[in-house]
Amino acid sequence: MSLIVRSRQFALFLSLWILVFVTGCGGENPDGGGETDSTAALTQDSIGVEGDGGEEVVEIDTGSVVDDVEGKYQFKLTPKVGEVYKYQLESRGNSKMAEISQSKNETYDLTMSVVTVNDDGSLLLGVTYDRIRASISVSAPQVDSTGKPVVDSAGKPKIGKEKVTFDSKGGQNVKGGERYRAFIGKQVLVSITSDGTVTDVTNIEPILNATLKALNVKSDTVNPKALEYARLGIRTQIGLMVNQLFFTLAPDTAVSVGSTWARADSVPVNGLPASATVSITLKAIREADEGRRAELATTMKTNVAIPKKTIDDQYYTMKIDKVSLSGEGSWVVALTSGFPVTRSSTIRSNFVGTATMKAGPEKGKSQQVTASESTVMTVRRTAYTPAPSAGE
Repeated sequence: MSLIVRSRQFALFLSLWILVFVTGCGGENPDGGGETDSTAALTQDSIGVEGDGGEEVVEIDTGSVVDDVEGKYQFKLTPKVGEVYKYQLESRGNSKMAEISQSKNETYDLTMSVVTVNDDGSLLLGVTYDRIRASISVSAPQVDSTGKPVVDSAGKPKIGKEKVTFDSKGGQNVKGGERYRAFIGKQVLVSITSDGTVTDVTNIEPILNATLKALNVKSDTVNPKALEYARLGIRTQIGLMVNQLFFTLAPDTAVSVGSTWARADSVPVNGLPASATVSITLKAIREADEGRRAELATTMKTNVAIPKKTIDDQYYTMKIDKVSLSGEGSWVVALTSGFPVTRSSTIRSNFVGTATMKAGPEKGKSQQVTASESTVMTVRRTAYTPAPSAGE
C-alpha cells in the first residue's frame, strides 16, 4: 500500500505548524473557523448530528454489532458506477501560543458520484461542493495605534476577542469568501487509486473562472504563472479534502475481528527527521441494510528529531526544545464498497522553545515559548443512492 500522500500530508502538517508557531508567519485565513468543544468517536448505533441554524438533524445509522462473527475481511474499494454518496466533513481546531488563542471550524457538504471503475481498481469520481461554512474566533492582547500593548489598571495586557463567520448559502460579504463560493455547485473529476489515494483533479476551470469573476478580474490580465498557481491551489484543496474520506490504512492481507496492524513512514520536516506510526485495530463487524461494515480504531505516534542549531528570524532566534504530535481515531467503513460511513480523528501537537530577542528594548533577553494545537476531524455519510438497475 502506498503511503506517499499520507507522508506528504504529515510533512505538510508539521511544516505549517512549525511555521505558524515558531516563526509567527502563519497567516491564518480569516474565513477559517472553529468551536472549542470536542467530538466523540462516531461508533454508536445511531448518532444525532446537530444542525446549524435550525437545520434538520441527520441521523447516522452505523449498523448493529454482529455477535460471534467469524472469518476474515479485506478492505477494497469496490463501488458501482452510478452510486452517489453525500458526505459532511467538519474540522474543529483550537490553538494557543502564550496569550494568543484561536478556535476554528470548517464544515463542507459534498456530493460524490462514481463515474468510472477501472480494471485495476482505480476510480473516477465526480465531486461537487454543495455548501461550505466556516468561523474563526481569536483572542489576543490589544495594542494601540502605535503598536504599544494596552494594559489594565493592574498592568496586565487587555485581551481582545474577534469572531468571523461565513456560510456559502448566506450573503455575508466576508473578505476571501469568494474563494469558497466559487467551489459551490461545480463538479470536478477526481481520479483515485485502488487504495484511495488521489492522483489527479480535473475540470477545475469553472471554479477558477468563478473566482476571477467574483474578484472582477479578467484572466488575460493575470500573469500565466499566477493562474497556474491558482489551479494548483484548487487541485490541492480538493485532493486533500477527498483524501480525508478514504481509509488508506488497509492491511496487506485479510484480517479477523481483534486483529491489529501498523503503518509507519519517515519524512524530513523542515530539515527535522520525523517518523509516524499508526496502529489500526478491527474492533467489530456491523450489519446494516446495504451489507456489513467494519468498525476500526486507530492510534498515531510520532517522533521528531530536535535540531541542535537555532532558527534565525529577523527579530529573534529560536531554539526548539520539544515538538510532539499524537492522535487517535475511529472509522466505520462499508465492506460492500470500501467507502466510509463515519470517521472521527483527533490530532494534538505541542511545541516548546526558547526565544532570544535580537533587537529592541528586550534585546538579548530569552524566554520560553510554548504552543499547542488540537484538531478534530469528523466525516459523516449523510445520504447514499444505489447504482441504477440494469435498463434504468
